[in-house]
Amino acid sequence: MAIKVMLDALSGLPNPVWTLDAQQEQEFWARLETLAPVQARDAIERPNLLGYRGFSLQATGPAPAETITIYGGTVWQGSASLRDAGRALEKWLLKTAPASVNPMLIAQINQELGT
Repeated sequence: MAIKVMLDALSGLPNPVWTLDAQQEQEFWARLETLAPVQARDAIERPNLLGYRGFSLQATGPAPAETITIYGGTVWQGSASLRDAGRALEKWLLKTAPASVNPMLIAQINQELGT
């Protein structure tokens, strides 16, 4: 299975996209498994605004393709909402960005994430 990550942060320009390597992919699934479910009323809504809007992941492989969205401490996986306490998964995903992603964009998002 491969996981393609899109950093949803640019308006009017292509968003950065990269693929997690095998070790990162294993770590992603391990981190995801530790997240607790969130009641629908407690899950934040994904913003309709300019600038940083989180991550959209496409997991493909032998199993059916799956889209996972992560923003603001909430992970949406199918019909489930999970709590990303401290936005730890978001922060980790940002660290997986390749050097080709604009460092100023990374710094701006790190500031928003409180890192």
